[in-house]
Amino acid sequence: MSTYHFLLWRNSNKSVSFPQDVIEKLVGKNLVIVPINIDNKHWIVAVLRIDQGEIDYYDSMNYKRSKEDTRILLDLMQICLSLKKDHKTKPKVNDIIGPKQTDEGSCGVFSLLYSFNAAKRKDQKWNSTIIPVTRLEWALKIIVSFIVLISIIFQ
Repeated sequence: MSTYHFLLWRNSNKSVSFPQDVIEKLVGKNLVIVPINIDNKHWIVAVLRIDQGEIDYYDSMNYKRSKEDTRILLDLMQICLSLKKDHKTKPKVNDIIGPKQTDEGSCGVFSLLYSFNAAKRKDQKWNSTIIPVTRLEWALKIIVSFIVLISIIFQ
């Protein structure tokens, strides 16, 4: 399976277009993971399953999907399908009912966990109780990576 991911920052008052370098990297991909930041306040994630022509839209706060997000994701899927020379598949967006956050600040962690599991084709059988442990594990990995990098630089 060939996977690609990129970040999409969307402000409510601006339109989104996809740069050519992003489009070129989509060639031959079966799965495209798109974390989306909305107005610097909230993270959601879209998983484009190119072979099925489907987009899984996951929001840990279960907000209603906006028309703008739908348009952007359908445009992106149409680009992916046209790169495959598939002009028959009609793209579809699935609103995913998955693990929900219970606080105001965990949307990024939820979106990352959902992305990791989607990339590995794992079930989304987790909930908010694992968020503190996950944050700690990721923080420790970052610290260890930093220590290794510093030790290499200053050998």
